[in-house]
Amino acid sequence: MNRLIVAAALLLMPFFLRSQIVEAGFSGGVAMYSGDLTPKGFGLYLQDSRPAIGFFSRMNFSSRLAARFAVNFASVGGDDENTPNVGRGLSFQSDILEISSSVEWNVFRLGSSEYGEVFPFVFAGIGYFHMSPEARLEDTWVMLQALGTEGQGLPGYPEPYNLYQLMVPFGAGFKLKLNE
Repeated sequence: MNRLIVAAALLLMPFFLRSQIVEAGFSGGVAMYSGDLTPKGFGLYLQDSRPAIGFFSRMNFSSRLAARFAVNFASVGGDDENTPNVGRGLSFQSDILEISSSVEWNVFRLGSSEYGEVFPFVFAGIGYFHMSPEARLEDTWVMLQALGTEGQGLPGYPEPYNLYQLMVPFGAGFKLKLNE
């Protein structure tokens, strides 16, 4: 609960600070699982994509360097009904909540007209996420980690996986200058 309060405070902070230094925004997209519970062709498992949303706050230290804090939520799932393994009857779904902090580096100085209206950037950071894999058993959703699926926790098998995991977000993108 304390983490959510801190996240909300950081996301609301931009409304009380100068907008040139601190920004807030939201993101949207899709999330999907790729594995043995999805069809083998890339385009085929797009039918299992689900909405993903996020909120972020960014502090610009200069026209090239910024720190970003983000909270994202997604849901993924897979079902043998959509694969050649229909007879197995396996399926799952999992909600994923992630909190991350990263550093962004703008390749060109933001706001500089000499570079045009497209500003590429790269980012890297560290984060934490919580997953909750579950499967439907008749009319009830059952948490899978507690069952020790795939032998986890049995002699000769690994310990049960942790529902909380560290992550290393990284990537690249671009920002568009829409007007002055």
